[in-house]
Amino acid sequence: MAYNAFISRLFIRFIFLLITLTVTSWFIATTDYFAVIIILLALSTLQTIDIWRTINQSNRLIARFFTAINYEDYSQRFSVDGSNTIFNTPFNTSFNTSFKTSDKDNSFDQLSESMNLVINKLQSSKQLLEQQSLYLQTILQHVETAVIVFDKSGKINLANKAATRLLQTNALTDINQLQSNFNELYKLLLNTQSVQRSLCSCNIYNQPHQLLVDMVEARIEGEPIYIAAIQDIKTELDAKELKAWQDITRVLTHEISNSITPITSLANSCNSLINGDLDDEDLQDLKEAIATIEKRGENLVKFIDNYRKLSNIPKLNTKRVSINELVTQVTQLFKQEFKRNNIHLAIHSKGENLFVMLDSALIEQVLVNLITNAIAALDQNKNTKMLNIHIHSSKGKLKINVEDNGKGILKEAQQRIFVPYYSTKPNGSGIGLSLSRLIMQLHSGSINVNSELGEGSCFTLIF
Repeated sequence: MAYNAFISRLFIRFIFLLITLTVTSWFIATTDYFAVIIILLALSTLQTIDIWRTINQSNRLIARFFTAINYEDYSQRFSVDGSNTIFNTPFNTSFNTSFKTSDKDNSFDQLSESMNLVINKLQSSKQLLEQQSLYLQTILQHVETAVIVFDKSGKINLANKAATRLLQTNALTDINQLQSNFNELYKLLLNTQSVQRSLCSCNIYNQPHQLLVDMVEARIEGEPIYIAAIQDIKTELDAKELKAWQDITRVLTHEISNSITPITSLANSCNSLINGDLDDEDLQDLKEAIATIEKRGENLVKFIDNYRKLSNIPKLNTKRVSINELVTQVTQLFKQEFKRNNIHLAIHSKGENLFVMLDSALIEQVLVNLITNAIAALDQNKNTKMLNIHIHSSKGKLKINVEDNGKGILKEAQQRIFVPYYSTKPNGSGIGLSLSRLIMQLHSGSINVNSELGEGSCFTLIF
């Protein structure tokens, strides 16, 4: 609006100049009134100077405005008290009077006011950005995760206190500083082509530590910068390792104790029988004791074999596999089982045949475990026994749902069914679901359960 007012006033001045020049030309061509001609020429000269000064002052104002913005000098202010008026001749004074009803109507004052408004907004925006930057810097300096920001040349633009503390230095200016003491981390940060989550080992205070590094790439003015979040997970790993050993020790102690205690008792009984005179009843007792020892021994061997299965997962032999065909093949194995137990099987597949890279032998074992569990859950169902398998893709993930309408699983048990050797079945080994979870983890996938007691269960494989 201020610029439009300025253009309008300038246009009117050009019109007046054109009229003056036209009248002067007419007097020169048709009359000999030299005095009038001289006055008209003087007037046109003043008008020309007036227009030139107007344009020149507006250019100076605009140049000053953009210079202030260029140097972020938001302390600059433009006068709006009428001092910007450049019309100092009697003609200009009368001209201004005819077009000016108040000081704020002056086009230069309006232009200055608009410039001041823009500068005030830019100043407010800059202050807000500085406050936000200070706020984020404060947060960044107080988080426990080490954060390093560097460019493609390796120059470190930012490193918080946690980073300097973890990497044992007072100042980080370049990632090359890490080469001597943290060579593996240095190589990981240097390899910006593999921006991802990675693990690396290093020595901190002469102790081995594991670092979890999350790297992301961002761009500022078209140039890439890299943000690395580094966490020392030694404490967490040590705690999980200790808990794992405690769980394994507890399970092994429980199972071996359950097997050894009766074996020891029966061995003492056998020893007493052998040392005495044996009649037919004693021989029968001896045979039963030996048979019991043999059975408990077999169970102990089976337990150790199951433990070996959990601890010796083979390496993946992945290939492109049709999930639909794999599910069909596995369900064919249970065809007679379904028929004998009156189980209705339904396979649902949304869309076309879905393919994925996996180890078909291992995933087949997972499906066998889930279907076997579903058949057991349906055993006491007096209603129509249903087993539904859904194959579908969602948000870039392939999912297989194995759903039954069996007895369901207690909420408390759902938290533990994937723990080794825990089973809700009386004769269960607690190996199947634990093994299934390990296999899915090897495929960078997961297995989840959703169950309601009395309504059934749904196990979901996610790839």
